[in-house]
Amino acid sequence: MSNQIIRAAFAARLASWASSSGVTVVGENEAYAGPVDSTYVRVALRPKESRNNTLCGAEHQGAWRMEVVAPVGSGITAADAIVDGLLALFPSGLNMDGVRVIAPPRVRRGHVERTPGYYRVPVSVRYLVA
Repeated sequence: MSNQIIRAAFAARLASWASSSGVTVVGENEAYAGPVDSTYVRVALRPKESRNNTLCGAEHQGAWRMEVVAPVGSGITAADAIVDGLLALFPSGLNMDGVRVIAPPRVRRGHVERTPGYYRVPVSVRYLVA
């Protein structure tokens, strides 16, 4: 299965939720064009090297990384609500047309990095396609 198909499986589920929740999602290599004082989600696919199993064919693993990005000083309430939504959206065992979530999403709180003035909460979802 190609990275494009894996990315599409995650992106479709996230887009549906984001649309109903009023959350802006920014894809890989896309610029954020919204207001500087709003909270949004930035996503990226982080594939690992594929393995070829002699009985099952190729096995693809990796992580779907989402970062909740909020302006520093805006508090954590909006970011926490989005993180909670993301955790519920990608539970362990979820199967999206062959892309299976293999562990509960992992959250790392409170990173002020890369872009000064923004607080980031990374959420990683590990996946397997066999």
